[in-house]
Amino acid sequence: MAAGPYSADTLWVAHAAHLIVEPHEDVSVVFHKLSGDTHILNFLSAAIVELLEEQPGTFAEVTGRVLTYLELDADDCPPSLVESTMLQLDDTGLIAPQNLAGSA
Repeated sequence: MAAGPYSADTLWVAHAAHLIVEPHEDVSVVFHKLSGDTHILNFLSAAIVELLEEQPGTFAEVTGRVLTYLELDADDCPPSLVESTMLQLDDTGLIAPQNLAGSA
């Protein structure tokens, strides 16, 4: 469930200690230790989780890092797509606002 409310300044994080990530050809399988749920992530979702495991970031920061990491431009991957994907990952509990992530 989405943690909301959040803003453009909200820092998002993914805790590597809570996740087991197994990359496979075009997808990554992620087991969330706290919920016991398993998720299959596409390349964009997996990149967001990986980048947020390394360093927290706002929507804008993550968008910039994702575009660089995946070697895409904003025409290929609009910021709104990154933001909506992050909100979906928040719904699953794979990422969370940093101030709430300790309780997730």
